[in-house]
Amino acid sequence: MLESADGCRRRYQLNSFGDGDRRYVATVAQAHPLRKDTRSYATEAAADTVTPAMLANGSAKKYETQHFALWYGVDTRGESYRDVASRGVAWKDFVAQSAAWLEQVWEMNAQVLNAPMPYANAAKPKRINVYVCATGLPYVEGGDLTDCGASGGQSIGATAWALGTGSFSIAHEFTHVIQYYSGGYRNLQAAGWFWETNANWSAYQTTRMDDQWVSYYYSNLENGPFFPQSRYGAHPFLMYLDENDATRPLVWDMWLKNQRNPAGDTLEMPVQTLVRLGQQGGQFPNGYRSFAEMVGRYGARLAAFDFASQKAMLDIGNGNAAGKRYVTLKPLSTRGNYASSPERPLNIYGTHVIPLTPDAAATSIAVSLKGKTNADQASWRFTVLALDAQSHPRYTPLAAVEGTASATVTFPLQAGSGTTYYLVVTATPYRYSVVPTGEEQLAGKTATTFPYEVGIQGATPLVGPATTCYAYKGTDGLDRNWNTNGHNFEPQPCR
Repeated sequence: MLESADGCRRRYQLNSFGDGDRRYVATVAQAHPLRKDTRSYATEAAADTVTPAMLANGSAKKYETQHFALWYGVDTRGESYRDVASRGVAWKDFVAQSAAWLEQVWEMNAQVLNAPMPYANAAKPKRINVYVCATGLPYVEGGDLTDCGASGGQSIGATAWALGTGSFSIAHEFTHVIQYYSGGYRNLQAAGWFWETNANWSAYQTTRMDDQWVSYYYSNLENGPFFPQSRYGAHPFLMYLDENDATRPLVWDMWLKNQRNPAGDTLEMPVQTLVRLGQQGGQFPNGYRSFAEMVGRYGARLAAFDFASQKAMLDIGNGNAAGKRYVTLKPLSTRGNYASSPERPLNIYGTHVIPLTPDAAATSIAVSLKGKTNADQASWRFTVLALDAQSHPRYTPLAAVEGTASATVTFPLQAGSGTTYYLVVTATPYRYSVVPTGEEQLAGKTATTFPYEVGIQGATPLVGPATTCYAYKGTDGLDRNWNTNGHNFEPQPCR
């Protein structure tokens, strides 16, 4: 991670640098030694799984590292054995490599992300059990020869495809282990999406970003980062919290300090926890009003993917699966006036990214926004920004509108080729509401929406059919937008 003089932070892979730079990084790293975990962890297989007798008779095997115990069967007809053999890798090497990667994922979470690690405060810590299925584990009914997928919680269960060096899947599932031992967000189905958002955020810090789901989120920005269908891809919101020094502790405090009943069941949604803790800690001193400012700044950055991992996020945003990241406006009868998209309305904390084309003789762009609802203490945050050919953004100060009031921002134009301009509007109500799942919406449940109108001088916004994929020009584009692809969970061809 590099920080420039203006405070901008960008993340790069170490192999992007030359030898001299890598030596410098190594020198700096030596000044910040890792906090070594010197504790010993005991091995204890879960009840009704591998027994000492199975180990003794050779029908099950065990491989241990400091923090993990990997268990597997010995039936080479199993899908995991066949998969690894097809890669030309010896089974014992595969197990050792998988265990080493798990340890690396542990260290990344403990050392870099400051996650609340399992058994951190336990007098007698235990290894995390990892059951490698499709290997003939003798306790599994049916012989354990077929794919079991990958899952995490108190332990991990995974087929070979989800293991191995660099696996995104195992980094994701291990985050579920961290979540389980934190005790957070249990037994509230409406909060289930947050388990996946948090797990993919953590996994991306350890390995590469999951392009498929991030592009889904990009295509559904109007539905907000808390739309359950976007759960695997909306982790840029957590990325933004983590990149800001003030809000970084909240990412994991949410899991440790959410309100619970005596049985440990959560009593609040993640957003409610975040705002409550932020109000107590001073990050959001005025509660939802302060949170609205932060969400507005986050929404503004989505146009340029102005986060530490900007290059990776731009690459995904320019791909064929993110063709719906731009939104059109609807022209009104008065020239220069427009309504927000009725086909793609803003949900709570949702964002519209609207391309602007400056008029030939314009020296500035002025946008006046007027709210069109008072629902849920409605408010909006909006800005105009320019993105130059090197993807460096410039913003107007963030403006706020409450209820049916209005506000104006003005952006002075500067000469230069390759610059693109955007209006970005984010719904920032002061009363929290839950966005229904896709299944709930199909059953007739609707989300609260936040329409607005704008008057624009000095530029023309993107207008046209909401069904068009404006952010991707190829013939293989995919419409993944929930509102325009017929409420299909699977991608549809762009029209």
